[in-house]
Amino acid sequence: MEQNVGVGIIVGLVVGSTTYVYNSEDLKQGQKVFLYLCVLFPPLQWLLIFVFLGYNNYLKNNSAEKVEERKVEQHKNKIDITIQNLYDLKKKGILTDVEYNQKVEKLEAEKTEQEIKNSIEYKQLKSLLDLGVLTKEEFESKSKLLSNMSENKIDIIEVSKIQNSETYLNDIKNTTKPFEEKSLVGTYIINDKKYFYSYNNILTIEDYSGKSLNCKWYTIDKNSLKLIIDSKEVIYKNIQFTDKGFTFHCRNVKYNADKIN
Repeated sequence: MEQNVGVGIIVGLVVGSTTYVYNSEDLKQGQKVFLYLCVLFPPLQWLLIFVFLGYNNYLKNNSAEKVEERKVEQHKNKIDITIQNLYDLKKKGILTDVEYNQKVEKLEAEKTEQEIKNSIEYKQLKSLLDLGVLTKEEFESKSKLLSNMSENKIDIIEVSKIQNSETYLNDIKNTTKPFEEKSLVGTYIINDKKYFYSYNNILTIEDYSGKSLNCKWYTIDKNSLKLIIDSKEVIYKNIQFTDKGFTFHCRNVKYNADKIN
């Protein structure tokens, strides 16, 4: 009687393990076939299930794709730490607001680029390029489109973050002028560059060397602005005017625009 119970338990375990093998997505087809054959020797089947799962998991975690994902994540974490260090230096007065904003903007752009290259869409485009389905020009064009889509998505996320921040609430409280299109017309200094805003929505950006770039600007709503620079959209959010000019957020950075005329 006890022997029959033992046999029944073993049969039940074998049925259960074989069913698991059949339904498992972590086992390869060849491994499943071999495990089916091991049904006549249950201990071997059970042992090999763990061996195959461990082996497959090792290959998965050490694939070129996973290794690249870990590198990207490590790089992003390094950028976040660097930004925090820059913020600490700014608070201590070692870095000016202009220096801080310039460096953070560069780091944020680098971080976004890494995120794009690690996205499913970018990998799909790269695969099509490697297969010859897309030309290099088409790949670059689609990658640029993907970059713009990513930035717009980030803008939406950042708007939510900023609007719930203490800085934003303080800016609202200290605002001295409402945002109007006519309020923006004039010349401003932003990160050592001159920005000339005209009534006809023409924006001219001039750097320290005197080199200029003609762009377009449009109001989105009462506190947002869209710039078209080299066919690329740049969004100014939470624009707040003061006697000195205005402040705004672009991506995850707050900027001061000082009016000079």
